[in-house]
Amino acid sequence: MNSRQANVVLFALALSMSLASLASAQQHEPDPKAVTAFESLIKSYRTRPALTVRTTVTVEIEQGGTSSQGQEVSAELTMSKDRKGIFKLRGFECYIQDGTVNAIHAETDNAYFSMPDDGSPYYTLMNMFLDIPFPHLAIAFGEESIEDICMQFHPKAPWILPTGVREETRDGQTRQIISLTSDDASMDISIDPETMLIQSLDLEITGGYLVQAGATMRYHHEFEYEIHDQPLDDATFAFDPGERQLVDMLASLRPEPKNPQGGGHPVGDLIGKEAPGFILETLDGRVIDLADLRDQVVVLDFWATWCGPCLQGLPKLHEVASWVKDEQLPVTILTINLFEGNTLPQDTPEARKESAARLWKQKQFSLPVLMDYSDETGRAYGVNSIPNTIIIRSDGIVADQHIGLSPNFIEDLKSSITEAIEALAADD
Repeated sequence: MNSRQANVVLFALALSMSLASLASAQQHEPDPKAVTAFESLIKSYRTRPALTVRTTVTVEIEQGGTSSQGQEVSAELTMSKDRKGIFKLRGFECYIQDGTVNAIHAETDNAYFSMPDDGSPYYTLMNMFLDIPFPHLAIAFGEESIEDICMQFHPKAPWILPTGVREETRDGQTRQIISLTSDDASMDISIDPETMLIQSLDLEITGGYLVQAGATMRYHHEFEYEIHDQPLDDATFAFDPGERQLVDMLASLRPEPKNPQGGGHPVGDLIGKEAPGFILETLDGRVIDLADLRDQVVVLDFWATWCGPCLQGLPKLHEVASWVKDEQLPVTILTINLFEGNTLPQDTPEARKESAARLWKQKQFSLPVLMDYSDETGRAYGVNSIPNTIIIRSDGIVADQHIGLSPNFIEDLKSSITEAIEALAADD
């Protein structure tokens, strides 16, 4: 089962339960009128020959009467009814068609990255760019059923369901408002009744693993459109690498990733070299020194609480840990939390630790969590995207890496661990 199928099955199982007790995380019943309105909204997009949507999103965190706003992020998506598209974000330009996602970056003209979509461009893009809070990706490349689209619509609110629909007049214009809610999130989608296109979207999150107790996180989206009355020529979506060379990491498309404190190496450059040392505190107050683990294979999994693919991959990592224990292998698996600062009202070690501990308890995970409070360990390992899993041999040499969440993550990681063990056995 690939990652797309696993997510679909997970949501289908939750939805199949009686709505009165829909998974402990969701106690809201969908409203039939709101579901019909949401279905009509999705249909209005998917039946168009083609559409270009430009999106801006801002994030605000409020706590104790004080609010802070993050930097505005923009994206652009050109989509066709036959699931082809061009997606632009932070200088990256992705061409989606024929079962493949090809990416280039504005900062280089000599490289490209390519990844098969395994039947789901949506999850492939999410794995490439962590979790992208742009709902039009779910509309263009998500699943067929409304239940699945609700789960994919906004990565920060996977359990929302349509619970209300109404009309509001704003600035002399009447808009249809579809409300979607869950226990800890509420979303209002403002729709132009003439074009049946989303004009704005507001999401408010008051609980769960994303926010501290008493805090509120708000996402505000604005949208602009270029409506194409006729299908776009196939050449619009065609990707020709020309003289560009294929690279094996999306981050490699940026020749010099921004690193304000300096240091760090692309992980690929570390394979075959000694792993950078570190001494990090764990959630339960212990101290882990990598140098103390030289007698066994070490697996480092870099993650963050806001990273959707990380949260999908951590249960799989625990399955690998169970396999290691059952087989009594000389392997230590550690998770390293980093990159939490932008999601917290105040970036302090205490706030990071509290955020990670809350999620670990909520998910009932058991693997050790090391806190990379300054993100320096991540930089030393060249971690530019997460999830990012690194395998270190018992002699301290980096043996392998896994970036993102592949459909065969468990099998691939087991294979890397086995090879790392066998490599040292052969040397001995």
